[in-house]
Amino acid sequence: MYLKRRYHLGYETLVQEVGDSLTWRRFCRISIDERMPDSTTLIKARQCYGEEWIEQLNELLLQKLDEDKVLTRRKFRMDTTVVESDVHHPTDATLLQDGIKVITRWVGKIRKVVSHATRQFEDKTKEVRDHVLSIAKLLRRRTQESMVETCWTISPILYEVSFYTMEMHSATVWRIFGKKL
Repeated sequence: MYLKRRYHLGYETLVQEVGDSLTWRRFCRISIDERMPDSTTLIKARQCYGEEWIEQLNELLLQKLDEDKVLTRRKFRMDTTVVESDVHHPTDATLLQDGIKVITRWVGKIRKVVSHATRQFEDKTKEVRDHVLSIAKLLRRRTQESMVETCWTISPILYEVSFYTMEMHSATVWRIFGKKL
């Protein structure tokens, strides 16, 4: 019952977890060759003895474990100060920027292993960052025409990054597996 309370498990899940874990079996004093009790047995025992008795039993067990220095309780302090701030919602442009950053990071890792496959790949993160900043400036002015125009400037960069990424992927697979995609 302590494990059920500690890990917020249901009766069926508790029986399954105790049955799978040798450590939990040993804690519950159930040997490896013994059958696990059914979940309905635990439910009936709880109903028979009552909630208060089970809670008292759990408290006594916790006290005993504390005295024997078997259980260390975690204490932590939580700061619940609320600070007002502007919410930054992701835009399509910033999501594209994040995608290009991730792809560039992966290419950097792949470059260490298969450098010839990444020869044509260029780091476009600074260029995209500049475009995203210009979009942010335009959003502050709220002019729809110039915003659409600036968004279209990111599309070719994204196309170029994705094209070279696919080429690099094919070259890497060819190098590792000897197969052309």
